[in-house]
Amino acid sequence: IHYYLHRPEIGYVQGMSDLLIPLFTVIRVESEIFWCFDAIMNRSAFSQGENCDLHHQLAFLREVVGLLLPDIYNYLSTTGDALTLTCCHRWFLLFFKREFSLPDLLR
Repeated sequence: IHYYLHRPEIGYVQGMSDLLIPLFTVIRVESEIFWCFDAIMNRSAFSQGENCDLHHQLAFLREVVGLLLPDIYNYLSTTGDALTLTCCHRWFLLFFKREFSLPDLLR
């Protein structure tokens, strides 16, 4: 609720708790957790709206797949909107938090 009061233009968005879990695990001082979370949110797609870096990150990923995995890229381009890579959206939105166990994430 404190973050909502601090940044009402963002409010609460699903996935914020995913970003908070590692902070609560490593940092014990609540005010430090808050300001670290604020810094993360300032860099995340949550705070960027339509101008978010997420679209650029997904475009870059499409380019990398096209260069390194042309067969997969060609296949995805024939399957409708699969090349939008929406399946990868949460990787960038949550900084891969859901893809790794907490111990691996904290390394």
